[in-house]
Amino acid sequence: MLIKRLLIEDEGPLPPLFLSSFLSCCWHRHLARQHAIHGPGSERWQMLILVTGRLLWSMGPRPDEKERRLLRQVAEELAPFLKEALDGCQHVHTESFVKHIAEWHIAIMRTGEPPEHSPAHRNLLEGTVPMLLMAPEYERYLDSFSSSDVEAVELKEPTIGDLRASLETTHG
Repeated sequence: MLIKRLLIEDEGPLPPLFLSSFLSCCWHRHLARQHAIHGPGSERWQMLILVTGRLLWSMGPRPDEKERRLLRQVAEELAPFLKEALDGCQHVHTESFVKHIAEWHIAIMRTGEPPEHSPAHRNLLEGTVPMLLMAPEYERYLDSFSSSDVEAVELKEPTIGDLRASLETTHG
């Protein structure tokens, strides 16, 4: 539910295929494990909520130089969390995920835009308008993030606005 809600609230483009795959497989399992170990009120869980929001934020275009500098800091902060999730994941594409996310972030830091589209960089609903939440394709896409152990978790997490505010507070 956390990932689905953040995707609905996010104003940016839908994530590329490589990130969608990671979110629906490795990240979901990682969140479920961490929630079970630490609980919903824990500092660790609250940090993972922020990390999830920052991961989604990091994938969007950053035309402003200040945002590109912020992306550099956020990418460095994300690295240990992503590594931890990947270490516990049996997904076959973990090495390619690291390569793709690095390429993605480097392209945005250099030009402000994501890299030219390759098959891994396309999103599942390319050419659709994500704001049309009633579109069946978009609903199925979002539902793919609700079918994990985390779905049953009672979440009391911040909104996407809170996540953006934390970025501004943390990184000035």
